[in-house]
Amino acid sequence: MSLTPAPTLPALGQSVTDFDQNMFSLFGWLAALTPQLDALQTDVADKQTQAAGSATQAQIQAASAAASAIAAALNLGSYQGLWSGAVTYSKGQSVKSGSSFWVSNVNSNLNNTPTEGANWSEIKTPKLLRSTRTANTVLGLVDHSTLVDVTSGSFTQTLTAAAALGAGWFVYLRNSGTGDVTLDPNASELIDGLASFVMYPGETRLIQCDGTGFTSIVLTGFRKTWTASGSFTKPPGYQTFGGLIWSAGSSGQKSGSTSTLATGGGGGGCFPVQLPASALAASETITVGAGGAAVTGTAAGNLGGSSSVGSLITVWGSDTQHYKGGAVGLTAAVTDSGSAAGGSGFGTGTGGNSPYQSVYGGGGASANASSASSGSVYGGGAGGGVDAAATVRAAGTSKFAGAGGAASSTGNGTAGTAPGGGGGATQTGSQSGAGARGEIQLWGIV
Repeated sequence: MSLTPAPTLPALGQSVTDFDQNMFSLFGWLAALTPQLDALQTDVADKQTQAAGSATQAQIQAASAAASAIAAALNLGSYQGLWSGAVTYSKGQSVKSGSSFWVSNVNSNLNNTPTEGANWSEIKTPKLLRSTRTANTVLGLVDHSTLVDVTSGSFTQTLTAAAALGAGWFVYLRNSGTGDVTLDPNASELIDGLASFVMYPGETRLIQCDGTGFTSIVLTGFRKTWTASGSFTKPPGYQTFGGLIWSAGSSGQKSGSTSTLATGGGGGGCFPVQLPASALAASETITVGAGGAAVTGTAAGNLGGSSSVGSLITVWGSDTQHYKGGAVGLTAAVTDSGSAAGGSGFGTGTGGNSPYQSVYGGGGASANASSASSGSVYGGGAGGGVDAAATVRAAGTSKFAGAGGAASSTGNGTAGTAPGGGGGATQTGSQSGAGARGEIQLWGIV
């Protein structure tokens, strides 16, 4: 609305008559303006109410759009919003009542409150249930869409016949324990084209049935550790297998006299591998080297054993002298690491002769015990030694393997720490320190 224009204000210097006339006009204008201001205030209030109503309507429309989006995501069909007893719903239309969504099964559900029955069906949102076990219970219809979690134990997990389960049946199977779970379908049925295979610790698979057999998808890869010799059954679904292979440490020497030097045992070597799945046979022999036994009579230390995965890769223990570190080789032991006492390896450059440190080869002990034994990044540390003046030298350490054992002049040498630590020497103690065993770790890379 528009307001009445203001009259001309009195100006200074005007005659008294003119000034009075102008003031009279101004007072008249103010009197006429008052009802116009009242009308304007009412008009503003009305527009504010309309604006608020528009905002509320926008909020309602936004909420309705959000509900429709949720309904579409939940596959609710033709979503009608909140249920109302004044509406006649058609078959297939869905509503929200209480905390649940419902779909109409028939036409004309007027004044019929949604409850599970002939007229309405509750739309249940998907849930993933977890079932734990430590021994075999055949996987069946009841396990459909369930996470079956094997928390411990080594056993053969069987499955109901594929025809009985039907196409579309699936289960999530996880091995969260430390044992090996062998999957074995019913009778001659296959899974991933195999009669059976092993699920190693840490692995999770989605297993699917097509009505005649089974396939699986690896969701989380395994990690398996061998501390003793055994075998590895290659599981399907992996592109590559990573691993760490440690040979064993040698034991320290017992010299028999405090005036005769005693050298520590060399540490086991280590090599990190990445093996293409195609390079592995269906089953590979796992050999874990044994640590050199402690010496009780006056003698040099015993050599640590070699570790290998089939014929693919071998990590050797000490070659002919116990104080040398283990080395990485393909077909034969590395008899000379390039320095007097250390293990060698691909890319190490030098061996572990003190004061040098090794990378993949095991640490070596000083041949004359004139300095501390050396360590390694991946390989085991060498055991400490004792020189001819009965001075005890420190043992070597490692970043990813075991440390060497401490030496003693008149006491026993300390055993190396697994994997691959060399044993400490003794001069007149009852025995030297034993070398630590080797170890093999493998893991799957999808």
